[in-house]
Amino acid sequence: MKRLILLFMILIVAASAYANENPNITLEVNQTIATTTDYFTVTIDAADDTGLEKTGYRVFDHETDYHYHQCSDDLSCIYTWTVLVNTIGNYTVQGAAKDVNGRVTFDSIDITIRSKPNITSITAEDVDEADVLDVSFSAEDNDDNIDSYQISRNGTVVADSSSYSWDTDYDDAGEYEFSFYVVDEDGYSDIETRTVNINNVNRLPNITEVNVPASLDEGELLNVNFSASDADDDISSYLIYIDGIVVASGNSFSWNTN
Repeated sequence: MKRLILLFMILIVAASAYANENPNITLEVNQTIATTTDYFTVTIDAADDTGLEKTGYRVFDHETDYHYHQCSDDLSCIYTWTVLVNTIGNYTVQGAAKDVNGRVTFDSIDITIRSKPNITSITAEDVDEADVLDVSFSAEDNDDNIDSYQISRNGTVVADSSSYSWDTDYDDAGEYEFSFYVVDEDGYSDIETRTVNINNVNRLPNITEVNVPASLDEGELLNVNFSASDADDDISSYLIYIDGIVVASGNSFSWNTN
């Protein structure tokens, strides 16, 4: 009989000790560093054999609670919430579970809110061919940690800086897409594109050779001709004048003098 009583007392003590344990809680977030436009997914997994009274979480910066959520349904399961913290800084996500006996378990994770860089202005104006094309852009980052700038033309990097100068030629007329890219030290970036036109410029033709006899006698045949070139290869017509009068719609003329 004494052995049975002793065994019964041991079982009671063991059961009481187990009942005195705090709730079990596991706190998770999908990311610990994000920007002001990203969302955090907070997951709490809480359980207690004696029953949970409250489970919840809060996000705070050690002075202010930015978010708080408390569960109100079946507490012995997994809860997931999505929250947005839109102020740059360092925060703590703290989860808590309280059982029906008043025992509380806490778990916490530190998170950081960063700022993405933002392109604020772009200069990219159309120019004529053979002119200088200057493009540039400006960007800001509230964390003040911009790491690099880059400019691309039609998908090819032309500058690892925030400005680019191009001495265009007469063969460069056309439409070009410029991409402006900035990245900060946290790996966040911003990109914008602009289309720039290099206008085709019509260049004047050039007379390269003229064949006119210095003199001839009356009654002799006068033959004159000339050659011309055009950098744009678009000569449309030739004319020959004598004393201000058009005598030929071409680049040669013959005259039987008398």
